[in-house]
Amino acid sequence: MPSASSPYTTIEEWEEAAATQRAAARGVARLIADTLRRQFAGAAYLVLYLAPEHDRATRLFPHSVRDVGGTILHDFEDHLMPPVGHGTAISAAWGDLSPRDPFDLRRILRCLDTTGAVFDNYPEDLRTDDDPAETTMPCLLLHATARPAPFHDENDADASGRLLRPHSPLSFAEHGRADRDD
Repeated sequence: MPSASSPYTTIEEWEEAAATQRAAARGVARLIADTLRRQFAGAAYLVLYLAPEHDRATRLFPHSVRDVGGTILHDFEDHLMPPVGHGTAISAAWGDLSPRDPFDLRRILRCLDTTGAVFDNYPEDLRTDDDPAETTMPCLLLHATARPAPFHDENDADASGRLLRPHSPLSFAEHGRADRDD
């Protein structure tokens, strides 16, 4: 960060800030995953929709919550989501935002997207007839049993370092956590 003696941020400071931001994004993704799993029994995927007619800051929308077989548990055309319980660590982590409000969820997802977080792609074989066929559908894996579509972005060599997988076996190995339903 710039200091009184220099107007510049060093490369090392910038890299440390980026690493801190990636860690915070993983923590927020874990909060979203744990919230949705508490709200919807069997939740395995948060499926997202990219609106191509929107700019990068407003292109991402929550589409649906689905189980491991692709059954829709919640469609975001519905308004409020179920409560998570007052006084829980999950409700406290949401702060002034509401875990029941799909607009608050959309705001958080868009912040993750615009700051460079990368989402998995929803598996093609789990799509429904109502899903947009002409595009990939990003998703957040909510449970260790969820499987992503093959991830591939030849234009972004750093994408795997920004990929949000809060409940994958890899994320547990990296962070020393076990998958729990609490």
